[in-house]
Amino acid sequence: NYLTVDTLPPLPPILKFPANNVSVRGIPTFRWSTTNSGVQYQFQIDNDSDFSTPIFSVIQRSLYRRPPGILRGAYYWRVRAQDAAGNWSAWSEVFVVDILRLR
Repeated sequence: NYLTVDTLPPLPPILKFPANNVSVRGIPTFRWSTTNSGVQYQFQIDNDSDFSTPIFSVIQRSLYRRPPGILRGAYYWRVRAQDAAGNWSAWSEVFVVDILRLR
């Protein structure tokens, strides 16, 4: 008898919206797509590209999020996926969005 343990992580999600280096009015709904076996996702947003203290971080099953507590300015965002075996992907690429004003 053999036991196989899945240690292969999923591929990182692909960021969809808002596109990288764009300006938007109001807080957008951030969207991404899964690449293969992701079942839940960690979304992070920060005003610093190193994500040392994210303004908002959540683990969820949906492929979109409109984060609370964002003001005007530049924000960096990224997502990673977790598969059914509990393996985390690498982080996606990091996009930056400039929020011009709140609605």
